[in-house]
Amino acid sequence: MNSIQHIDELVKEYLLFRGFTNTYKAFEAENKTDKDKGFQAGGKGLAEKIIEELFASIAAMDLNALLEQWRYLDLRYFSRLDHRFAGSVKKFELCLLRYYLIYAIQHKRREKVVEFFDIHGAELQGNAEWVRWFALPFSRKPETDPEFDVFFSKAWLDTFTVSLNNFLSTVFQNMPLPSLLCFNIDRLHRKALQCEIETQQSMIETLRKEIQTGDAEISSLRDQVALKKVTGARRRRAASMVEQQIMVTDSDIKEPTTKLSTSATAQFSHTNRLAVTNARRLRAASDAASLAKSEAESESSTTSTSEEDMTRVEEPFIIVSQEIFLEHQSGITHAKFSSEGSLISSCDAENIVRIWTYNGSSAMTPAKIANSCNILSLEWETRDRYIFLGTDTNLIRCFSLDSRTIVHEIKTDAQFPRVRFLAYSPVEPILVCAVTSSDDKTGALISINMKTMTTDHLISLNSDPQNVINSLGFNHNGQLVVTGDVGGMIRVYDIRSLTRIMEWKASAHPILSCTFSFDETAIFSVDTQGQLAQDSVHKPGHRMSTHPLQGFTTSTLSSAMMNMATSSSNSIRSVGGSSIRSKSFIRTTSSGASGSGSSSGNQIPRIQLEGGVKGNGEDSKDDDHGDNSTQGSKANASALKTMNIGPGQLLGWSGDTDHVVMGCGNAGVIVQSNSGQQVQPLLGHSNPLTCVDWSPVVGACLTGAADGTIRISKLMRV
Repeated sequence: MNSIQHIDELVKEYLLFRGFTNTYKAFEAENKTDKDKGFQAGGKGLAEKIIEELFASIAAMDLNALLEQWRYLDLRYFSRLDHRFAGSVKKFELCLLRYYLIYAIQHKRREKVVEFFDIHGAELQGNAEWVRWFALPFSRKPETDPEFDVFFSKAWLDTFTVSLNNFLSTVFQNMPLPSLLCFNIDRLHRKALQCEIETQQSMIETLRKEIQTGDAEISSLRDQVALKKVTGARRRRAASMVEQQIMVTDSDIKEPTTKLSTSATAQFSHTNRLAVTNARRLRAASDAASLAKSEAESESSTTSTSEEDMTRVEEPFIIVSQEIFLEHQSGITHAKFSSEGSLISSCDAENIVRIWTYNGSSAMTPAKIANSCNILSLEWETRDRYIFLGTDTNLIRCFSLDSRTIVHEIKTDAQFPRVRFLAYSPVEPILVCAVTSSDDKTGALISINMKTMTTDHLISLNSDPQNVINSLGFNHNGQLVVTGDVGGMIRVYDIRSLTRIMEWKASAHPILSCTFSFDETAIFSVDTQGQLAQDSVHKPGHRMSTHPLQGFTTSTLSSAMMNMATSSSNSIRSVGGSSIRSKSFIRTTSSGASGSGSSSGNQIPRIQLEGGVKGNGEDSKDDDHGDNSTQGSKANASALKTMNIGPGQLLGWSGDTDHVVMGCGNAGVIVQSNSGQQVQPLLGHSNPLTCVDWSPVVGACLTGAADGTIRISKLMRV
């Protein structure tokens, strides 16, 4: 609109350039008498000026000028409108003429009213809109006549003016422009597109640089991993050679020897004794040396100088970092990652629950929950706002991380006071609980609506101890729940009504752990005999595969529980007697972690650090202590019943269910779920493990032990 004057000048310049003088003069004359009244003002300004011109003709009682202006608008603009607007145009014309007559009456110009009907009476006579208006010139007081009084009011005039203004403004603003006037719009559009293209090219260049930087970092990390693997292998071979020398020297010292005749031989023996003493001190001072020794023993054979035939197991993960949490003063009973993987909740034998972060995963301040009752289970809410603690007093305690207090206590059925297992739906506020009686002879399955804090469904599992649930878990959308019981049965429930939709006999032994496969076409389960089974969901009871978990045994858990029951010290001490609880975390480097999983053959031996690191001079004391432990185990048999640990806690599944981490003695081992083969060990503890967990979100594993330590291993898929 603002470009009309500029276009007019260009047109006149073009006409003069071509020599069209007559056309130029005609264009100039019509431009001076332009009836658009400043069309360049555009939109609302043009509508107001046209209305002023129309009302000026009415004020001058110039009917011909009024009709001529309206016909011009009709021909110039209204005729181009859609036929749907024809009625509106006629209505505005009718109101405009009526206002002309009302204005004449108001200003005592009745002759103009008579003149109007003399000229247009024949034309309007058959129109129903004008039948009553023929009486207007003869009415003495038309402003009080019910037929005409509304047209004399100011409200009608204001309404008509505003409506006409809006109508004209809408017409002018939506009128399509000729191509000549669109040149500036096209230019601006092209400029905007050009700026957008330049922005996109800049983003592409930035992304290309980021990709190049990422490729360089990946290449550098691969080189570092390869170098660390080579360095780790060399370190383990060196450790193996030192250990062999120590073993040979120890045997030489214990066996009776003849007197050496030469001073050179005596000097050699003295040197060996010094080497043995230094090696003992080194092992007593650092747990890392003991771990390196165990790894070296598992990787290399103990033969002297013959060539080693070693079959290397390909490790699927790189252990990026490892940390140890040392705040608990008694054995770990439960430890679990939060749903988002940034927090960890752990519970010890004193029923103290701690909530903490690791390796800078979150800025949350650690929290501590003291409980007067036994904690049998714990579970995280999906958004990491609440933690649910299952007790043995038919209570589920709900701890809020925002207020750092117990905000709810949900009561379960008094017949089933022990809340053994908890599982929270990944998509809905539903908590599923597996509860049992005080003697674990009967059980039930409960679903709780966390919005209303009420029990939705309760399914009693009869009175058969074989039906007591040992494991449960949700599928990905929270619509199905799978359970494994003491009788070896696997059952799948619909969470909406908690009705059983399928079941089959998976094992002749109790099920320790069960979970849906990643594609939810199968269910993995592990029984007390260490059999890893895969059953089809589409064909219940159809066994797809079965593999033994090498090295998995539930006796490890019994050993851990015994250590927790008979332990008399709440601190972890090295051989020298100094406490190592001075810091909350002890971080290990990733150089040895990435290559610590090699072993000979197809089985990775488990790492055991029973009783800590000991020198040879302490063997006799430990033997005596072992006898005392055997006697103490009988005396503490009743104490084991209160150690709230289940064998299923020694198993943790990866997010894609391709691997499972299991407790194997003092250390965790990663196993392939499709073959049952051990593929990678994790660094161990000084006491047997009591629980493990795997966070699929952050790719980390944790292992908790009977000595109160928790180790977090950050993994990266190779």
